[in-house]
Amino acid sequence: MLNEILTGLDTHSTGITALATGITALATILAVCMGAFQLIKYLDVRSRTSRDSDFEHYHKLIKELVEPATSNGSMKMDRQIAIIFELKNFPRYLRNSVRVLRHLKATWGTEQINEPLIAEIDLSLEFMGRWIICRWCFKLWERISGYRPVIPVTAVKNVASAVTNKA
Repeated sequence: MLNEILTGLDTHSTGITALATGITALATILAVCMGAFQLIKYLDVRSRTSRDSDFEHYHKLIKELVEPATSNGSMKMDRQIAIIFELKNFPRYLRNSVRVLRHLKATWGTEQINEPLIAEIDLSLEFMGRWIICRWCFKLWERISGYRPVIPVTAVKNVASAVTNKA
């Protein structure tokens, strides 16, 4: 009878150990899932905040570029050149920036005093054109091949410059 009692205790403790191990594993999985959820939520909020911030900064720059900053209706040309240069840092708005810069070039191009502005617009348009072509090529390549290519930056610049020179 003593053997039966000891055997029963041994079986009972194995079941408790298995239950404790299962609960520990479940708690670990639950903790990892909650951490992953919090990370995804944080990245989403950060992305939205960044997008809102980019929207505000971009539209502020455009407003400062096209509207006079002073009461007499003039703006320092160096400030406008810096704004034109900064428009390249908003890849989400590249197509709109190209349209705005082309319009400003047509508007400002008739006056000799605006020559430095036109030069900066030309440089920015060239850069933006290359960037748009490269993005389009990468997206096309991803769709055709199913994976993202690893191409040296110099090769991308050479292809983009060849394409823009032909156009």
